[in-house]
Amino acid sequence: MSTLSYLHQLFNIDPCQASIHTLRWKDRSLQCPWCESQDIDPWGTYHYRPGCKRYWCNGCQRTFNDLTATLLHRSKRSLPHWMLATFLLCLSCSSRRIARELGVHSRTSYRWCWWLRNAAVSYETDRRLEGTVEADDLYHTAGNKGQAQGGGKKALGRRARGRRKKREPGRGHYDKDRPAVIAWVSRQGSVVIQATRDFTVKTVQKAADLAVQTGSRLYTDSASGYRALKGYLHEFVNHTQKEYARGDVHENRAECLFSLLKPYLRVFRGISKYNLPGYVGFFQFLRNFRQQNAFGQAELILRAALDPAIATRARRGEFVKYRGFCATDVHGSLCLRLEPGPADTGTADRRHGHSRAAGPAAAGATLWGSAASPEQPERPGPPGVRRLPEWLVVASCSVTAGDVDICSWQIMTCSTRWNRCRPPSRP
Repeated sequence: MSTLSYLHQLFNIDPCQASIHTLRWKDRSLQCPWCESQDIDPWGTYHYRPGCKRYWCNGCQRTFNDLTATLLHRSKRSLPHWMLATFLLCLSCSSRRIARELGVHSRTSYRWCWWLRNAAVSYETDRRLEGTVEADDLYHTAGNKGQAQGGGKKALGRRARGRRKKREPGRGHYDKDRPAVIAWVSRQGSVVIQATRDFTVKTVQKAADLAVQTGSRLYTDSASGYRALKGYLHEFVNHTQKEYARGDVHENRAECLFSLLKPYLRVFRGISKYNLPGYVGFFQFLRNFRQQNAFGQAELILRAALDPAIATRARRGEFVKYRGFCATDVHGSLCLRLEPGPADTGTADRRHGHSRAAGPAAAGATLWGSAASPEQPERPGPPGVRRLPEWLVVASCSVTAGDVDICSWQIMTCSTRWNRCRPPSRP
């Protein structure tokens, strides 16, 4: 009978702490994360976290350690848990598999995986290809996966799609639960993969401007979305006429990339269309750093997770988004972000549990629709309160007294400081 239950029990905490210290301060000097002062003195250790050094800032008179203001800050789990979770994530393991290997709850593993994915995608935000680039498109089945927030079945607003239901004819679309995925592959080795709402000419042009340098040579197939691309030396092959290569004009690399992407996505046993850009972005990171092994990739992710600027944005999920989205195109639950005015922008009416814009302080505030998780349970609204349909999204409007009166369980409220949505408090 084995005396050890999990792999992280074989780790020694001292080498883990030394590695974290090196990754945190390798490219920057030791300074206070609160005031950025370098007048630092050692301040002992923690009795509940062996090996973690504590520092005292003489500038702001506060203490900090190597994990302050990072994704690992105030975590109740040890460093071996985080390092092993990052390593397994680079081996394309699902969050449930990571939870079993670490001995943590599946929700903890799921949250860690998305934080680490967002940290990894930070390396890919400014990547643009140049030279000779190939492009191809794919439509991946991704729907409203998961349960409602309060448990039970989620209100889909349509008949449930059967496991073996045939796909609808024609090109995929976000509303058909088949978002488009566009792959841009440079013949120098780098790739850019984008999840888009549709495959229209306008969306493809925006995606190309973000992924490919202007003036590059671009090879695609004969799809209508590529025909009107501007700013590139564009040539294509006509697959309908059995033309797959014409000298150097082909897209075989892009097609081969999809043969690697599909098995990677199959591991997760169905993907929500809201999370598809995150999975695709992390696969792009793994592909662009494929020269390194899983340990080297995990080290890059941990280095980004230990950067306070990246960690803050990774928690909010700012690095992952759809291409080709605009505020009026988002479907699902409504997410309102109030730009602060001269005073408080809104108050919460606790009697009925709904949000109400407050008087002249809310005048001039802007409401923005964004992609929020539509997992709010259906409840009857209080009498006299207007109920917004799920398809309605406010793009931009001025808020005055009495104009906004929305059930709190129908929206996801956002703090004016954080862009990451959070469920409203229950009355």
